[in-house]
Amino acid sequence: MATEGIVQDFTRERGKQKNESLVQLNTFKQRKITLRRPVFFIPGWTDEDCKCWAKGQWGQLSIRQWFEDIVANSADSHFITFSDVTKDCKSFLDFGEALKRKILDVIGADHEFDIVGHSMGGLNTRAAITRGDPLLHTNKCLTVATPHQGDHLGGIQKFLRTSWLGKIIGTSTPYHIEQGKNLDPDYEPIKIINTDESRRLFLERINKLYQFKGTRDFCVKGSAIMKNNGIESLYEEKTEQIIVEGADHTGKIGICQDPRTILTIVKVLLDIELPKPDFNYGYIFKKT
Repeated sequence: MATEGIVQDFTRERGKQKNESLVQLNTFKQRKITLRRPVFFIPGWTDEDCKCWAKGQWGQLSIRQWFEDIVANSADSHFITFSDVTKDCKSFLDFGEALKRKILDVIGADHEFDIVGHSMGGLNTRAAITRGDPLLHTNKCLTVATPHQGDHLGGIQKFLRTSWLGKIIGTSTPYHIEQGKNLDPDYEPIKIINTDESRRLFLERINKLYQFKGTRDFCVKGSAIMKNNGIESLYEEKTEQIIVEGADHTGKIGICQDPRTILTIVKVLLDIELPKPDFNYGYIFKKT
């Protein structure tokens, strides 16, 4: 009974924090906000139409819907889709190349911008910034529930056979299965993106990295935070963590549509200083 009471209190507090975030977001409707730079929102694995960022679910508004209401220059927010390329992409390294083309088609090669990637979208971003002819001029990079170190997803084949997502995907989309395999830390793409040199180049080519992690994200688990080994000083200078308590990877309590996440993203994009760790705001913010 005592434990049950603690859980209920914790859930009640989480609901209060979400409501406070919604109140703050709604205040922007009256006075509007202006993005400092163009921003690109990148979807993850199997999310070709960018539903995680662009479409509201479970009675909640998406960040795109919020931006339409509160951002004066909402035309500077771009929601990347991959429907036209996904069948040709075997891994996030391929998506990185496609992402470069899509961003450059919008703003050209010399314009500074911010980028927000959910799940594999964060790996697409890292690949675009570090591989081949790199994508330059990234100011803020936000990764949300990104498996930086890869993730077995509990065994990709079992995942595809037994999960609700696997049942939707089925066996008719072998390219999704191939892409999923390449999230495995034992596969070459994850090894390539996580060499000391690759992680160093990534951080050198951006102004700041913000890593969002949900405490109930059983898909990504501890992989949502990039390792700092071999680049400790640069990592300390360039990265920050936002831990969203009670948030899952997707679904009703998914991190992308959590109002605490959306408000934090808005503040980061506006260059507003985030609360310190002892500020009770529904997430834990800490310098890495």
